[in-house]
Amino acid sequence: MSKIEIKIIETVGGLVGVVLYIIYVFLGFVFGSDLLNMGFISEWLIIGPLPFFIIGSHYIVAGSSIDEKKRKDDEISIKSIMIGFLMWLAVAIGLFIVKSTMSVTIFSAAGLIFMVLVYIYLKSKLPESEKFKGFPIMYSIIIALIVFYVF
Repeated sequence: MSKIEIKIIETVGGLVGVVLYIIYVFLGFVFGSDLLNMGFISEWLIIGPLPFFIIGSHYIVAGSSIDEKKRKDDEISIKSIMIGFLMWLAVAIGLFIVKSTMSVTIFSAAGLIFMVLVYIYLKSKLPESEKFKGFPIMYSIIIALIVFYVF
């Protein structure tokens, strides 16, 4: 398979994730209207899963086409997103209970940054020979989300 075909498959994987995320948010608004009044929790349930949808669908759609190091990087990204999401959800619940007045935008951006920190930690545990040397899709997505969301 040529590099162009692989890039097309990877892009389609990311776009499938965006479409799935839009469906997730729509279903959340339709069926989860009670959750929309929970401040940090509802905000994190909306913004937090976006990287998972994009990278998860990238992994599913393009997993058989990409090289082993990139596949391993996707696996680490998925793990770090799930760990970061669940840990930051616990923080959101705690802040909701204590009725914090922190900015929801700063809270969500901090949660996304926390996901990147978990990713960096998990990636540091890999032997050098297994690390993907390119700019990981995880960084690209999180940086774009923070810039788009905060500004």
